[in-house]
Amino acid sequence: SNMTSSDLVGKGSEANISLAPSSLTNSKETSRIERQFYLYDPDSTLEINVDKANGFLILLSGGRRNSNIIQQALKSNPSNEFKTSLNMVSEASDPSLQNPHGDSVDDLTPDERSSYELAFSALTDGNVIDSTFGIESTGGSKRSRNTSAIAFNASKLVKNTITAAALSSEKIHILAVQTYCKCFEIVILYHLRLAELGAISWCYKHQRIRSDAEMCLQSVFVPLYEIMEDST
Repeated sequence: SNMTSSDLVGKGSEANISLAPSSLTNSKETSRIERQFYLYDPDSTLEINVDKANGFLILLSGGRRNSNIIQQALKSNPSNEFKTSLNMVSEASDPSLQNPHGDSVDDLTPDERSSYELAFSALTDGNVIDSTFGIESTGGSKRSRNTSAIAFNASKLVKNTITAAALSSEKIHILAVQTYCKCFEIVILYHLRLAELGAISWCYKHQRIRSDAEMCLQSVFVPLYEIMEDST
């Protein structure tokens, strides 16, 4: 059977695996930071269930985004294209979370600023990023017995790198929160689209939905990779 990156992570393999999706490492345009590490594990991220992803989405958006908005957007604008559905979700979400005042921290209201700071802390100090690497939370900074050292260290590296990059660029607070919000919207949309499939259509449609979700995840994280590289 085919081994995925999460199989390697889950087995705690000490193999010299690349910490970037292969589609990124093979690109000539790949930036230095993308080759060094990635901000999420695609397999682990798409395995997060809807309830958990919804909880993270509500936490990061200050309650302004949730799975109900995504379900309503799907109902009112049914589309076979995953990306089209995702665009509908973005349009249905709170506009202040899409592009708040040109992404300038200075232009945020005190409430918006404090909402972003709280969400950013949840990213760098909480278990939000851990979940995108398939890490089981033990309620502290210690590694659970069920979590491999590779996954644990990969998540820790991301948290530390985002925290360090944010010291030189306040924009990263906003962009990191927006990026992971969109990440969890993709996860929820992915599971909702799979739930629509019947037993027969599952066979030939689920792989297309999966690869569409992976491509959307990849493109959503690109701006964050780029701004982090510029700040380091």
